[in-house]
Amino acid sequence: YSNPNQRAVLTADIVAMVDEFKDVPGVLVWLLGNENNYGLSWKSAEVEALPQGERDTARARYLYSLFGETIQAIKSHDTARPVAIANGDLQYIDLVAEECKGLDIFGTNVYRGISARDLYQVVKEKLGLPILYTEFGCDAFNAKEMREDQAMQARYLLGQWQEIYEQSAGKGQV
Repeated sequence: YSNPNQRAVLTADIVAMVDEFKDVPGVLVWLLGNENNYGLSWKSAEVEALPQGERDTARARYLYSLFGETIQAIKSHDTARPVAIANGDLQYIDLVAEECKGLDIFGTNVYRGISARDLYQVVKEKLGLPILYTEFGCDAFNAKEMREDQAMQARYLLGQWQEIYEQSAGKGQV
C-alpha cells in the first residue's frame, strides 16, 4: 500500500469499475476491501526505518490513506451511491477517522460473541457513521467440548440479530 505506482493502479482499476457499473440499478454501495487491516506484514524502506512498535500503524496508515484517496476518486465519478469499507472489527478506527474522509458507512466484520459490546458507541463517537455488518456470526463448533453445538450457535445468532434490531435506526439506542 505504500508503493505510489501500485496505489495509482489500484485506484484506477476501482474507478474503471465504478464507471462501468455506476448506472446499474442493483449496485447499492461501493465497498472497499475485506479485512485488509489484518496481516499488514509487507515491508518497505519507509516502514522498516521505523521502530518496531510503530511499523504496523505505519502500514495501516498507508492502507487507510489509500482508502481515503479511493473514496474521493469514487465520489468524483459516482455521487449517487455511498462508499463503505469492510474493516476487521474496530482495529485502527482512529486511522479510519483520520484518513478515510468522505466515508459514508463503516462496514465491519464482527465476531465478538453474543454481543458486539461497545461497537456501536465507539463507531458513533469516533466516526459518526452508520454501521454495516459485512460479516458476523458464530461457529457451530464448541471447542471446549470438541463437538458441534447448534443450540449454542442458534442462541448466539438470535442474540446478535436481537442486538442489531435494537441498535437499528429509530430504536432509541446509540
